[in-house]
Amino acid sequence: FVLHAACTECAKWPDQTSVSVNLSARDFRSRDVIQKVRDALANSGLAAGRLEIEVTETALLDDKSLTRQYIEELKQLGIRIALDDFGTGYSSLSYLHKLPLDKIKIDRSFVMDITHNPRSLELLKGVVDLTRILGLTVTIEGVETFEQLKVLMHSVKPDLVQGFLFGAALSASGIETMSNVT
Repeated sequence: FVLHAACTECAKWPDQTSVSVNLSARDFRSRDVIQKVRDALANSGLAAGRLEIEVTETALLDDKSLTRQYIEELKQLGIRIALDDFGTGYSSLSYLHKLPLDKIKIDRSFVMDITHNPRSLELLKGVVDLTRILGLTVTIEGVETFEQLKVLMHSVKPDLVQGFLFGAALSASGIETMSNVT
């Protein structure tokens, strides 16, 4: 349901906008997950390149070969794939080079103390540098203060940042309102 609703709403927005949808470990255990994505795109009319699927590390643990197959099939459709909450739980660098990912979303736990803990900052810089070497886009989650943003922009230089500093998640109508602001 969420996938269909997200694709339907995004199809109404300007062409330069896209939507990201989380697929859970349970979603990836479903044998018809690829067909559900195809149906959502077909029913909404959304171009596949405007859809990004976020996969958690937990989803990658269950059946690695099947998960890889699903990710490859989604990529063949033209969908972008992001590894969400990287750095929590079972982080494995093997995911970064074995899976056809487009983006890594680094978990908020890496950001919490970067303004006063040099080790945290160096670790975050190292993870970002590694993902860049692999040609991946980097989003850092959980940015809540201007100090964090300043450190990130000066020292880490991620491709994208997200967090409550910029506002809470928007509803579909909120996104439409924001896209109509000139």
